Amino acid sequence: MRTPRALPPCPALLLLLLLLLGVAHGLFPEEPPPLSVAPRDYLSHYPVFVGSGPGRLSPAEGAEDLNIQRVLRVNRTLFIGDRDNLYQVELEPSTSTELRYQRKLTWRSNPSDINVCRMKGKQEGECRNFVKVLLLREESTLFVCGSNAFNPICANYSMDTLQPLGDNISGMARCPYDPKHANVALFSDGMLFTATVTDFLAIDAVIYRSLGDRPTLRTVKHDSKWFKEPYFVHAVEWGSHVYFFFREIAMEFNYLEKVVVSRVARVCKNDVGGSPRVLEKQWTSFLKARLNCSVPGDSHFYFNVLQAVTGVVSLGGRPVILAVFSTPSNSIPGSAVCAFDMNQVAAVFEGRFREQKSPESIWTPVPEDQVPRPRPGCCAAPGMQYNASSALPDEILNFVKTHPLMDEAVPSLGHAPWIVRTLMRHQLTRVAVDVAAGPWGNQTIVFLGSEVGTILKFLVRPNASVSGTTGPSVFLEEFETYRPDRCGQSGSGGEWGQRLLSLELDTASGGLLAAFPRCVVRVPVARCQLHSGCMKNCIGSQDPYCGWAPDGSCIFLRPGTSATFEQDVSGASTSGLGDCSGLLRASLSDERAGLVSVNLLVTSSVAAFVVGAVVSGFSVGWFVGLRERRELARRKDKEAILAHGGGEAVLSVSRLGERRGTGPGGRGGAGVGPGGPPEALLAPLMQNGWTKATLLHGGPHDLDSGLLPTPEQTPLPQKRLPTPHPHAHALGPRAWDHSHALLSASASTSLLLLAPTRAPEQPPVPAEPGPDGRLCAPRPGRASHPGDFPLTPHPSPDRRRGVSAPTGPLDPSGDGLPGPWSPPATSSLRRPVPHGPPAAALRRTHTFNSGEARPGGHRPRRHPPADSTHLLPCGAAQGIASSLKECVVLPSAEGTTVTCHGVTEFPSPLPADTVHLSVEFSNLTQLPAAALRACRRLRELHLSSNHLQALSPGLLAPVPGLRVLDLTRNELRRLPLGLFLTSVALRTLVLRDNRLRDASARWLWGLRALGHLDLAGNQLRALPAGFLTGLRALSTLDLGHNLLETLPAGLLRGPRRLQRLHLEGNRLRRLGDDLLAPQPFLRVLFLSDNRLASVAAGAFRGLWQLDMLDLSNNSLSSTPPGLLASLGRPARDMQDGFDVSHNPWVCNEDLRDLCLWLHANRHKMFSQNDTRCAGPEALRGRRLLDVEELGSP
Repeated sequence: MRTPRALPPCPALLLLLLLLLGVAHGLFPEEPPPLSVAPRDYLSHYPVFVGSGPGRLSPAEGAEDLNIQRVLRVNRTLFIGDRDNLYQVELEPSTSTELRYQRKLTWRSNPSDINVCRMKGKQEGECRNFVKVLLLREESTLFVCGSNAFNPICANYSMDTLQPLGDNISGMARCPYDPKHANVALFSDGMLFTATVTDFLAIDAVIYRSLGDRPTLRTVKHDSKWFKEPYFVHAVEWGSHVYFFFREIAMEFNYLEKVVVSRVARVCKNDVGGSPRVLEKQWTSFLKARLNCSVPGDSHFYFNVLQAVTGVVSLGGRPVILAVFSTPSNSIPGSAVCAFDMNQVAAVFEGRFREQKSPESIWTPVPEDQVPRPRPGCCAAPGMQYNASSALPDEILNFVKTHPLMDEAVPSLGHAPWIVRTLMRHQLTRVAVDVAAGPWGNQTIVFLGSEVGTILKFLVRPNASVSGTTGPSVFLEEFETYRPDRCGQSGSGGEWGQRLLSLELDTASGGLLAAFPRCVVRVPVARCQLHSGCMKNCIGSQDPYCGWAPDGSCIFLRPGTSATFEQDVSGASTSGLGDCSGLLRASLSDERAGLVSVNLLVTSSVAAFVVGAVVSGFSVGWFVGLRERRELARRKDKEAILAHGGGEAVLSVSRLGERRGTGPGGRGGAGVGPGGPPEALLAPLMQNGWTKATLLHGGPHDLDSGLLPTPEQTPLPQKRLPTPHPHAHALGPRAWDHSHALLSASASTSLLLLAPTRAPEQPPVPAEPGPDGRLCAPRPGRASHPGDFPLTPHPSPDRRRGVSAPTGPLDPSGDGLPGPWSPPATSSLRRPVPHGPPAAALRRTHTFNSGEARPGGHRPRRHPPADSTHLLPCGAAQGIASSLKECVVLPSAEGTTVTCHGVTEFPSPLPADTVHLSVEFSNLTQLPAAALRACRRLRELHLSSNHLQALSPGLLAPVPGLRVLDLTRNELRRLPLGLFLTSVALRTLVLRDNRLRDASARWLWGLRALGHLDLAGNQLRALPAGFLTGLRALSTLDLGHNLLETLPAGLLRGPRRLQRLHLEGNRLRRLGDDLLAPQPFLRVLFLSDNRLASVAAGAFRGLWQLDMLDLSNNSLSSTPPGLLASLGRPARDMQDGFDVSHNPWVCNEDLRDLCLWLHANRHKMFSQNDTRCAGPEALRGRRLLDVEELGSP
């Protein structure tokens, strides 16, 4: 009986693909298309604003394109915040296709700010004033903030005339420095709530409250539990809280690398901050929770990237916000709209907290019995147990500080998205909602805007959705809003020019305001007239804005219209209305460019997988057969070699055990006898303790390929030593290839001679004198043979784990200037590539290796250590352990960066071209005097968080080009005299948080280029005269939090251009006339938390540039007349504000001058509620700003 033949592979594969197509169509139904699509030629009817003024059709020829940042509509007036300009545009209905401004405010950065911006490395186009905050502050006042060439400022303007009201104030923490950074802001109860970044490097993200009567508050600085690279989207006021919507990297999913999630955070509007011990001047009510927008199922499909949020609207009698989410850029493209009930949002903040008990543990819920009472995060108010947040116990404040995250996520209404769109070319990024659409105002229309201005209009039925049984939304219409004829072709400015910035509903005119960087377009919410002449199309469009009139036209229906019309938004059949040609679905005959068929995508993916699986199966079978054939040939070859007896043999190491016998006179060179051990030359390549039994397996010449060294088993110094080019010491496969090739006698075959008695004699390698006079081995050339390696191998990591520990720059609010280091980049360096991007961007991301190899099962055999000093690079000095195996070495064109963590000895040998060395969070207790002898190109040295107790006087002599030295958090008690005599290029010196006590005038000799000196957090009790002599370039001096009781006269006569001075947290009792007088460029002065009881009348005389003054928390009861009025230019005084709170002010006649000055500058005054009278008794507790009549002394 004949066996039936199986189907050939190709027909069977085709049959399988046909079956998959049917399954895909059933499992992945196509998303419904829109009922109508507006033709592109209709764009010419849309009014557009491109910067035209009264009486002009268009901007002057050659004028600069707009660069719109913010749009604000107030009644029938539109305010447009541009680059260097603010426009006022009236929105009255007009038949013109041009929107023109009625008034224009020009607000440019001054030349000095532009010059400073350019010196900081920014481009000319970035050093402009971009309007980033545009709010209605009062009924007739606009509050505007601009980036001002990376020095943000804010001002008040008249809404009617655009005239300034008062002086400019600082925009720090109110406006971002970079126009590309996201920010949100709103006014509530006269207070400004902002979410932005506070520094030039955009590292310090903050939710900030300022202005108004309550004290200034901010979020905790540099705490990843509060914020981790947030992107702020929106803010709303609801009840007694302000809610902020943003997305960030989730710390609770740290085991999944970077996971972006969407959040909502809230703060109490009446929060006044914590106690002086915990959360002082910081939020005590900040909590955050995740927003859950996902498609339900056995495994939820999450839309994690929040794009846009609406304000609070009423749907079905419930306060609701709508939000647009998308998938990450490296995922399947898709967008969704979810709705959230604000009552449910508030309920989540009353639920359980989530915590991480240790850095390695997962996040778990906090048991209720461990939550203190009253509940952390509540709004303390009069009449409660604690009438203010500053009175809360430290236990509650500490809990809030360490537990800001809620355990439960905020569920969406219906537990599913209202709208889902997948596989679109451009993601949806903007949303506007009309909850009173149609003639009776009872329909809800959602407008969704894509990145390039395509608008999708949906009819949703919120009544069903709010109850939890979500009904299908109706995709009514798709239309374009970007006018390339007026706004510019997308090719001229890339997709940047066509990026949709905002989408706002203008109900009065029945339109949408779509803002792009170069224009603002007003688009009608419906195009009913396109359906005129066809009743079926008009009614079948299901558009609440459209109705069929008796005269045979499709008309636009405004709320409350009295016109007679027919309309059907329920989607009933229109078959009885006849057939006619029209617009409805006419443009859907061809596949639209924006969408891709999901069936085609799924089928193609599955087909590719099946074809790949079949091809892979054949390939694996062929490869297995080839391996068996080679193994058989190898065995025959081995038998022939063993039968040869005393003949010579050449063994190939690099081919993992493959042999080729060459016989006498073969290519191998010298003869090999039968009795010697073949592991003689392999021993230097093996790890300690690997014996002859390890190498020989099965016979005297049977070399086990599995035990030969691999790139992961070879010790790091051995890998890096024979480098044929300067960058071969990087940890990469190419470096292993070079190193392996140089261990052979021939670069092409990688052969090693295995001699039974001794290795072939090699000519001695001449030593070369190094920079320090010691003999060093020369580096072999590409074709040279380095001979034997006498290095004693060390255990090497058998696995590598990249751990990033970013350390940001110096506190911007503490020192005022951006740190000298690059901004931290979150990165995991598994295997650095030699020819990658420059390593400068990773300077402050510390990565270290962990794990040790353990050759298992073999008895250790001790080998005598070989003398390797003649082969070490010249960077190796006696007394320094070879510990580079615990470091990461990143070469670049500018030089090598070496980063070490957790080491106990200073790393060596260091590459001679090292420019950046970081040995931090380690256990160094001392540094050898010759540690830096060979690193003459070193520019930055970071040694923070060690246990260094002393430094050698000549430590820095070999590195005269050093620019940055960071010794933060060590145990230094003194500095050796003359340490910096050769450090002529040093610009930044950080000695914060050591144990320095008795300062010497000779400590800082030689630092003529020093610009930043940080001695904060030490134990300095006094400073000698002439301590700062010679530091003429010093711009920032931080002496805060020491034990200083007095300062020597003339201390600051050395520095000529000092800009920031920190003296807070000391024990100063008096401020004399002669300390600050020679500092005309001083801008920031911190004197808080001292014991100041008196300030001389001339202490502030000549401080022409002072922007910020902090005298809070002292013992001042009065000030001499004219003290603050002597600061200099009235227009510049206290541009960043001042603080005189928490002093025992005696409100009598002696304080009249101060009170008058406070009233005149109250808009710049911090902590107004905490600036109160301590006497006399009749005025005790009164605010200084409320005191009208002062008594006699």
